[in-house]
Amino acid sequence: MKKIMIYISTFLLTTGTLLCGCRTYINTPYSSAEYAMGTIVSNTIYADKNTGREISENITDELNNLENNYLSWRADNSLISRINKTSENGSTVMPDDKASLFFRKVLELAEKSSGAFDPSIGKIIDLWGFYDNNPHLPEPALINELLPKCSYKYIKYTDSGASSSISLTSDIKLDFGAVGKGIGCDSAYQILKTSGQDVCGAVISVGGSILVYGNKPDNSIWNIAITNPRKDNDDDNNYLGILNIKDTPCFISTSGDYEKYFEKDGVRYHHIIDPKTGYPADSGLISVTIICNDGLVSDGLSTACFVLGIKDSLPLLKEYNAEAVFVSTDKKVTITDGLKDIFTLKASGYITD
Repeated sequence: MKKIMIYISTFLLTTGTLLCGCRTYINTPYSSAEYAMGTIVSNTIYADKNTGREISENITDELNNLENNYLSWRADNSLISRINKTSENGSTVMPDDKASLFFRKVLELAEKSSGAFDPSIGKIIDLWGFYDNNPHLPEPALINELLPKCSYKYIKYTDSGASSSISLTSDIKLDFGAVGKGIGCDSAYQILKTSGQDVCGAVISVGGSILVYGNKPDNSIWNIAITNPRKDNDDDNNYLGILNIKDTPCFISTSGDYEKYFEKDGVRYHHIIDPKTGYPADSGLISVTIICNDGLVSDGLSTACFVLGIKDSLPLLKEYNAEAVFVSTDKKVTITDGLKDIFTLKASGYITD
């Protein structure tokens, strides 16, 4: 799970309506909070009430479709579940065009990150019990037994142009949890695009992956806050800092060690597993926020970069034309060049690199 707290400036110059280069819009956005993909989905849409409600409902419906028919390994008839069953019987699954796009992006990211992001480690993730409400330290022998069998290289994807197929060549379990919310934001973007001039701008939050779309009616900047990974009871410290977003569409995702974790003998064990060790990533980071132009990529990169650490992440970020905010265990905040003019540190106790 990944979580970013949203702070949206809604200061308006007048009441009534304003022009924003498309249609005439009511200044107050349509806002809703729904439940889909196992998380809260927050929609803030600058459109008239009926249009905003319809688009919000369409987004929720599509997220449920993605979860139940494509991404969830728990849903018996989902694409991922059907593919996982091929590890038992050697069969092949023929994905539709939507799923083929997921797999191309996912396998490309796994390859380019040298396996720091790897969707094949579902069985190792299961050992830790984070998603069964029973987090615990697994037996090392169980991890060592599974590690050699888990690799994205055991996912066989072929694309002939006219059709594609997917099968597994090892007894692995696919888990798309590290990209699912980003895929949801990509789908929300497509829905907003088809609305044309009916929507001026929007912020869609799927759990912690965020889509910033279009403009506000007054053309002011979108203010998006990044969660403080070590927040205390001081409300002023709830967020680490603010991103001032002007260029859209923009996708933002954060991975941190603060969402799901337990402590044993003074050691924090979190849910972001390093595919090379089978244990929680130990790269010196406690939070990574990624900003780029693709939801799936932003989601997957935040995991990959958390595993890799700052230095090894930089070539990967360049590969995807992405930017990042890194937070180290010593509370040092490192900001890539493309964000230095739009990120403002807010929380106390941190220093910028």
